[in-house]
Amino acid sequence: MPIPDKREYYSRSEVAESYYHFSFGGQSGQWIEAREAELLLNLIGPAQAVLDLGCGEGRLIRRLSGRRRVVGGDVSLAMLQIAQRQGTPAVVGTDAFHLSFADKSFDCVVCSRLFLHYANPEIILREVGRVLIDDGWAVFDTFRWSPRTWLPILSASYDGPLFMNQPDRFQYQLAREGWVVLARKGR
Repeated sequence: MPIPDKREYYSRSEVAESYYHFSFGGQSGQWIEAREAELLLNLIGPAQAVLDLGCGEGRLIRRLSGRRRVVGGDVSLAMLQIAQRQGTPAVVGTDAFHLSFADKSFDCVVCSRLFLHYANPEIILREVGRVLIDDGWAVFDTFRWSPRTWLPILSASYDGPLFMNQPDRFQYQLAREGWVVLARKGR
């Protein structure tokens, strides 16, 4: 049975409209969002040109912006419309498999909650590498903490399976694509 294409799923307006509440509603969801934003702010460090790939409705862009240029990229036009309605600056429709940015456009790329939808992220890794400057860096999560990756029944709410990219396996995939891992946070 083929894995559903999540790009189509997240482009549905009803999914986009309910995404934030579904993922971050309630006290625990708000705690997770604040924790993710704090961690990402620390990891992007001095970056001045940041791509938030898979930005959704722009929740992280609003937190990461400030004295730096942050561009959000997402394949879901429905999500980007929400971002624009909320006043999120600089969001662009783009597909992570074929980024619409020039080579060496960013000194940092953030991919939060993106790789959990793909068992084999190699093409995305190549595209991220292409748009990074030579001494740039990327911040990836492996989404291994969520029960939604452990229990298949919970993945159904995401229109198909979620993939818990084990950090050691993901680091191996990164090395195969020519990446150097500078730091790992968490377990």
